[in-house]
Amino acid sequence: MSEQHVTNIELSRAIMLCLKKGIPFYAYRLPDDIELYFGAQGDSEVRSFRNFSDITSSPGFIFSPFDIQSDTLAYYLRGDIRLADKDGWNRLHALPNMEYNVKIGEYVDIPYSIYSEQVMKMVDYFRSGRLKKAVLSRPITVACNVNVAEIFLQMTTLYPSAFVSLIFIPGKELWLGASPETLLSNRNGMVETMSLAGTKCSDDRSSWGDKEQDEQQIVTDSIKVILSRLSGGQPDISGTFTRNAGKVSHLCTLFRCHISSKNMDALLQELHPTPAVGGFPKKDAIQLIRETETYDRRYYAGYLGPVLDKNNFDLFVNLRCMEIFSNCVHVYVGGGITKFSQPQLEWTETEIKSRTMLDLIK
Repeated sequence: MSEQHVTNIELSRAIMLCLKKGIPFYAYRLPDDIELYFGAQGDSEVRSFRNFSDITSSPGFIFSPFDIQSDTLAYYLRGDIRLADKDGWNRLHALPNMEYNVKIGEYVDIPYSIYSEQVMKMVDYFRSGRLKKAVLSRPITVACNVNVAEIFLQMTTLYPSAFVSLIFIPGKELWLGASPETLLSNRNGMVETMSLAGTKCSDDRSSWGDKEQDEQQIVTDSIKVILSRLSGGQPDISGTFTRNAGKVSHLCTLFRCHISSKNMDALLQELHPTPAVGGFPKKDAIQLIRETETYDRRYYAGYLGPVLDKNNFDLFVNLRCMEIFSNCVHVYVGGGITKFSQPQLEWTETEIKSRTMLDLIK
């Protein structure tokens, strides 16, 4: 997707200025790319996002929660000011101080004793035949004050194949992430997505186990049905391969097909959340997550990404992410639970997934 880029130094200066003045902004680096992109709003009113008809200006950035039925809003940040524009820095610097800034966070952690009970509750559902898969997540709180610009740039080095992003909505949200999972990419009706599930250490050369293969197949089958129905044909599907994401690897399958613009909102609604971050069947899995998890995911496992216009955008699942506050950071991790799951192994998987993020903070 074509958009003007900026240097590391320019981006760092812009991030620090926006955080200081309370200016809404976004920054990102696309997977397997080297270019950095930045956009900021010229005012403090970040509007909600409901569907692609809400996009009246370009470029911009979508930021949506995991549970679209909750009270948590989806947002669309306008890219009124871009540093790559001739007068971009001057326009940004001339903006007045806004009303809000980075908020104070609460300390939330899920101990192993509670987590193991949650795993077994889900496993009982699967063994009874009521569900095939659900994703269980937990937050990890670290008391600290971080250099947001520095961590963002470090992520671009540590996660070369991930979508690295930073988004700031003053007084509300400040999130950093390095997502390995594409939710929906659109180029004038030609769309791409992926099924990504199953996890092991990136240096583990052993064969994938039944639990991981079963988990990934559930996601693949679900996406294939959705794309076939909305495209009116069969999508192009790659063979399943191993995809590295920092210190872990996943099983991955790629999809590609043509979708009419009139079906794009429906496609996004049906894909999100995929079984990779929600479960299957989707409605029942999300309800089980609501009943089991003892915290509100909000934007963890939601989706986000840049938009050039209604027909050209890249949306990713908000994974390998952290929510930043003035006094602490919340790192979010999760894993797919099936009838094969064992609490200790699932806990270890979340520990492995959190390592890179925790190392960056500490």
